[in-house]
Amino acid sequence: MRRALYLMIGLLALGIAVGGCGYLKKKEFEAEFGAFKDQYSKDIADLKTSVGNLDQKVENTASQLSQKIENAREEAIKAAEQGDADTMEKLSKRIEEGDKAVREEALKAARKAEENAKKYTDQRIRRALSEASARAARELDRASSMARAALKELDKVKETQKKIVERLTKEPIMVFFESGKADLTDEAKAKLDEAIKIIKRYPDATLKIVGHADSRPVLGGKFRSNWDLSAARAKAVADYLKEKGVTNKMIVYGRAHTEPITPEYTKEDLAKNRRVEIWILPKL
Repeated sequence: MRRALYLMIGLLALGIAVGGCGYLKKKEFEAEFGAFKDQYSKDIADLKTSVGNLDQKVENTASQLSQKIENAREEAIKAAEQGDADTMEKLSKRIEEGDKAVREEALKAARKAEENAKKYTDQRIRRALSEASARAARELDRASSMARAALKELDKVKETQKKIVERLTKEPIMVFFESGKADLTDEAKAKLDEAIKIIKRYPDATLKIVGHADSRPVLGGKFRSNWDLSAARAKAVADYLKEKGVTNKMIVYGRAHTEPITPEYTKEDLAKNRRVEIWILPKL
């Protein structure tokens, strides 16, 4: 029972070491456990030898005292036969003292053996637990360092994310149109394809799609005014995004020529105002 208990305690100590070391591999554990078993077997053998020596000492002492008691008993018998009361009393006392000495010596040896075994085993346990505790502390420090580093990286990611969100809410994605038309050009489609890659990173974001026109009035055609033209441009962009798999909530409308981004002094200025703006509004 005691040996099984010590083995369980040793296994517990190793278990603590393994639990504290999240990175201890299986082979390393098996090697360490094998070394522990070998050392444990050697320690038990040494302990048995020590206890055996003590047992032999007790046996020798008991044998000597028993012989003395037996001699005293024989002397008492002879004294009784001779009627010597004083000698009888002395020998009786010697027998009692010898018997008591045997018991005390045996008890002392047994206690010493038990104390030695307990002390020896406790040292092994304390050493194993101390090593396990030290290893667990080292692993905890390493884990804490890694956690702090991860938190720093997370803070950097959050800061980058924040800057991206700020830029998206301040700078819209823009595509441009030919005069009087709401059809997407090849250049506009290519720009939207790039925009879709960004939009899909924010599936919970709301898209505000706003169409615009230059200040020149609509003369004939299928649009009655710049309001209709700008709304049609916004719808064309929204429809293209949906065809490409964008599922975000969309707010789509036109602002005609009421919000130019540049004064219209040249043809280039007019072209800049014929646009659709896509605002990505991430969910906060």
